[in-house]
Amino acid sequence: DYIRPAKYVAFGIEPLIAYLIAKEHEVKLIRIIMIGKINQLSMDSISERLREPYV
Repeated sequence: DYIRPAKYVAFGIEPLIAYLIAKEHEVKLIRIIMIGKINQLSMDSISERLREPYV
């Protein structure tokens, strides 16, 4: 939640830091999905484990 306001800052280091954190978050989400698929979990079970995406 502390990253979301950085989307609206046009200049400075905030957008860069927010971008890097968002990319790390995406990698974590993909990892959760892939581990769930490897372990043959249902989509509902995988969805429960997912965090809110950075939008």
